[in-house]
Amino acid sequence: MAEGYQKFGAATRLVLKGQYAPWKSGEFTLGDDWYRLPNGTNSVNFKSFADLLAAYTPAKAKQTNSDPMTAQEKLLVTACELFYTQIQSELTTNDPGSFALLTQTILDDNNIKNGGELCKKEGCIYWYPKSLNYYYYEIRHDNAANSYMEYGKYGVVRNNYYTLTLTKVNGNGTPWYPGGGPEDPDEEEDIDKKGAYLHFEIKVAPWIYWTTNFEI
Repeated sequence: MAEGYQKFGAATRLVLKGQYAPWKSGEFTLGDDWYRLPNGTNSVNFKSFADLLAAYTPAKAKQTNSDPMTAQEKLLVTACELFYTQIQSELTTNDPGSFALLTQTILDDNNIKNGGELCKKEGCIYWYPKSLNYYYYEIRHDNAANSYMEYGKYGVVRNNYYTLTLTKVNGNGTPWYPGGGPEDPDEEEDIDKKGAYLHFEIKVAPWIYWTTNFEI
């Protein structure tokens, strides 16, 4: 695709699903639920709901007592309470009535199947049930095209065979299937303007020529 057509919405892309947990001195356990306060470069990951609640409780106390709060504390309180609002309809067993009274046991007992999807609203705590992450990757056609939006850099071309090898996972994906969430790229955005969750090495296979001898 030429520069003007190399938009996220026009790109042929993959969606990958897998388990991912941040590595921090072995604190996170792959396969466990973990939580994230989205805030750009100031985002914070929590290895468990108990840790999230432990951060929320003193911040909420400050708000209740009208004590000075940092911007991060205000964001945390708002995000946690939005989290409760988003999942409340799924709490058919033992709804505690507020985020402050929620526990991981209550979440587990309700067997919520789409926790990541429920929490994709902007400003909400991201919930990664069982460490489930989704990633997207726009397929590149020409690995030699490295300039910004260079012609032929992206897209799938007929009569070509693409081998994609995942070489590195740079960080967390989204806890929901990509599409419509606050961290999903705008379809009209240039592909080169967005950082990739994944890094792939792509090899375009060479043409294979066949020679046949025949008589007529």
